[in-house]
Amino acid sequence: MQSKKLLMYLCVMGLTGPLAANLAQAKQANNVISVEPVSDQQNRATEETQTPYSLNQAELDQLLAPIALYPDSVLSHILVASTYPLEVIQAARWRADNLDLDEESALQAVEEQDWDPSVKALVPFNDLLQQITDDLNWLQDLGDAFLVNEEQVLASIQTLRQKAYAQGTLSNSKYIEVVEQDDDIIIEPVNREVIYIPYYDTRVVYGNWGWHDYPPYYWHRPTHYYWHAGLYWSPRVYVRHSVFYGGFQWRNRYTVVSHYYPRRPGRIEDGIKRVKSHEYQRWQHDPQHRRGVRYNQHTPKTVYRREGFRDSQNVRNKVQTDKVVSRTRNLKAQNSQLDAKRTKQRLGEHRVQQRTDAASKQRFSEQRVKHQRAEVTAKQRESRQTDTNIQQIDKRRQVSAESRNNVISPPKAHAVQPIKQKTTAVQTDNQPKTYMRQQKTTAPTQQIRPPSRVRSTISHSKSSSPQRSPANNQRHTPRQQKER
Repeated sequence: MQSKKLLMYLCVMGLTGPLAANLAQAKQANNVISVEPVSDQQNRATEETQTPYSLNQAELDQLLAPIALYPDSVLSHILVASTYPLEVIQAARWRADNLDLDEESALQAVEEQDWDPSVKALVPFNDLLQQITDDLNWLQDLGDAFLVNEEQVLASIQTLRQKAYAQGTLSNSKYIEVVEQDDDIIIEPVNREVIYIPYYDTRVVYGNWGWHDYPPYYWHRPTHYYWHAGLYWSPRVYVRHSVFYGGFQWRNRYTVVSHYYPRRPGRIEDGIKRVKSHEYQRWQHDPQHRRGVRYNQHTPKTVYRREGFRDSQNVRNKVQTDKVVSRTRNLKAQNSQLDAKRTKQRLGEHRVQQRTDAASKQRFSEQRVKHQRAEVTAKQRESRQTDTNIQQIDKRRQVSAESRNNVISPPKAHAVQPIKQKTTAVQTDNQPKTYMRQQKTTAPTQQIRPPSRVRSTISHSKSSSPQRSPANNQRHTPRQQKER
């Protein structure tokens, strides 16, 4: 019986428990207020409509005092580059390691660096780079102030310029041109390609400094700066006009940039780059070049949020794409020119090699012909010499044979035969006429002189033989002997 009651109790509790939980949830749902999510566009609108944080004016004047009187082209790039402090430090160290490069060479060398264009534009100014990186706190404070309230920073610059202008320390000179436009002071170089950086004592040029608790920053003067018109000036720096791509829109108090320097008809061409055209766009910060440096707590989110600078990033991407395309084209053109030069060189070398081979072949053939001719001449000379030697040998043999014959039997021709007298000869009728003719034509025989050897033998034989009388030496014919 008790077990049955216990089973019924458990069943009732299993049914009523879920019902009670559902009732409790429904009661809580009636007391909760539903909140709908806010869209991203509404968040952006609220953030853009928020008033920027107001900076301490005394601290702001203290930061801007050393650079407020710089030309607008240089000052705009200093303010933009201060928002990327790590890249500025890298540029200063790189410039210190490459002091042997001039301004144009330095700009060409840093073209491949992954730095913001404002940082690259400051590379020619070595003294300025070293000065602003000596105090890293000042550099970071300046960049944070520019990101927090850009309008207040530009207004403070104009206030400091008005003080210096009223004091008489800011005026036209051969280095800068001071122009007043709508209660704003514009400072530009006289020659847009020659820049001079001024140095001044911030405790003097602005007259009475109103912030006694915040004295202006004071930089020591470089030793090679020289005095002119109340200020010290740096040596001139030659840069092309396209280096400085930014400026100020003083009326609206913001910074503008342009990725090219157009020349349009009707534009003032007096060497001053004024911001009056629609091609300039408002500058927007690029968090990628921040390199992880922490932002100030008062920096608006629109500054470092990616969606806030998508348009400007697209413009930069397009410009960089155009640069890459132009570089690729230039490289292709250079490669084609190099290939053409190499082909010409190869053809020239081939032709030269062909000419050299032909000349060497011709020289070899000439040498071979010359050698053959020399061999023929030598053979002819040898044959002639052989013939001459043979003739000489034959002559010597003949002479030796004759000499031998003369020694063995000396010739009888050496005895002088007497001439027959015509009167002694008796002609008979029985003798033939031919005999008479022969007697008339016979001439005395001349004595043949034997060679030297024969003569020597003859003389020896004569000396050895007994002497005869001249009468015995005469020989007579048988007929003469009878008549005698």
